[in-house]
Amino acid sequence: MKTGKNIKQMMMRALQFATSDSKGPVYLCAAREVLEEDIEPYHLDMSVWGSVALGSLPESAVEEITHALIGARNPLIITGYVGRNHNAVRELVSLADTLPIRVLDTCGSDMCFPANHRSE
Repeated sequence: MKTGKNIKQMMMRALQFATSDSKGPVYLCAAREVLEEDIEPYHLDMSVWGSVALGSLPESAVEEITHALIGARNPLIITGYVGRNHNAVRELVSLADTLPIRVLDTCGSDMCFPANHRSE
C-alpha cells in the first residue's frame, strides 16, 4: 500500500500549493503506473496540511549559511526562480556586491539576476 501513501502525499502537497497565495491550479506529474494504481479510499484531513505560508529561516540557519559563504573559496549561487517577491532580485544583487560571490541565473521564466552584473 506504499503507492497509495505516495499518491495521498502528492495530492496533499498539491492542495497546499493550490490554496496558498497566489491561489490557483497546480500541475501534478507522476509515472502513469502510479497514477493508475487502485488504492483504498481515504479522507484528506486539511487541518494537518495547511496552506504554504511565507516564513523566514531560523537565526541559526542564517548564521550557518553566512559562515559557509564567507568561508567558501569560490562561492557560487545558482538561481532560477527567486519566488514571487520581486525585491529578492535586488537583495541577491546586494549580496553579490557585498561578498565575492558569483551568481548563475539559469534563466527559467523570470529574470532572477541581471546579466550585466560583474559576477556573471
